[in-house]
Amino acid sequence: MLESSNIKNPQIDIRTEKKGDRQVMVRISDNGRGITEEIRSKLFEPFFTTKEVGKGTGMGLAIAYQIIEKHQGKIEVSSEPGKGASFAIVIPIHPQDPGAIARQVGSSSKDMKKIVISKVM
Repeated sequence: MLESSNIKNPQIDIRTEKKGDRQVMVRISDNGRGITEEIRSKLFEPFFTTKEVGKGTGMGLAIAYQIIEKHQGKIEVSSEPGKGASFAIVIPIHPQDPGAIARQVGSSSKDMKKIVISKVM
């Protein structure tokens, strides 16, 4: 939401962190106007948007949520109005069942293992 706010020095901060031996976290934060609780509770619903009609489909975060969930990960958002927003994505380095993920996204287990490992490393 940085584009529609009056932030003098808009910033987006992206950080990665290894969480123990089993997980990687990607945190994306901004110093924008923040997100109210009412909007936060709907962010991951398909077709939810705060944009004008014709300016967005409301599918971006819903799709991101599904992709992360299918890779046995989690996404959380924290924000306060006037204090920016932060999205934290945590995914396993080695999924517990790569075959299940492969079946969900339509690849073979062997291919999925290669994809997951190459994306993380």
